[in-house]
Amino acid sequence: MIIASYFTPSYRANADVLRASCERFGHAHKIIELPEQGSWIGGIHKKCQVILNTLIDVRQPVVWIDADCELLKPIPDQDWQDFDWAGHDWHTENRKTNPDYPATDDVLHSGGVTIWNYTAPAIELLLRWHRALVANPEAVDDQVLDAVVNRAGVPLRWKHLPKEMNWMPFLFGPLTPDVIVRHDYVPK
Repeated sequence: MIIASYFTPSYRANADVLRASCERFGHAHKIIELPEQGSWIGGIHKKCQVILNTLIDVRQPVVWIDADCELLKPIPDQDWQDFDWAGHDWHTENRKTNPDYPATDDVLHSGGVTIWNYTAPAIELLLRWHRALVANPEAVDDQVLDAVVNRAGVPLRWKHLPKEMNWMPFLFGPLTPDVIVRHDYVPK
């Protein structure tokens, strides 16, 4: 497993925190710098390509973590062979706390932390996501990925990641002892 991320010069300080936290827990990482992309949307559209390039380069599971995150605990050991892609799904999370939440097979995920296995379905999903981003240059990356997962028919073994893997204080409140990744994302 390797942690992948990228940053533009304006996120260098954030990336330094992420890099230091990876090293603190002994996680291999590939955190690269890219030039400014002209806009926030332009920047987030690079995520898919960086994940795909890393996955093909290292040929092992890739844990994507946004540059404005910090590991507070090590990434838990996984059975890396039981899924192609993993992410935090708001539908799954809402069903845990609200028994009346409507049932759906659709994914509504949070893109700050995702895990990609080195499998044909994961690579196919990344390729379809990339094409959809090119076709929708003003769309938010995780919303485009949701559309691809929910409508493109990629046969995919998917796994839900708990919110502790992508804890956003502005949504979830103060940190709890179980938080693994703190995500300092603030809505644009």
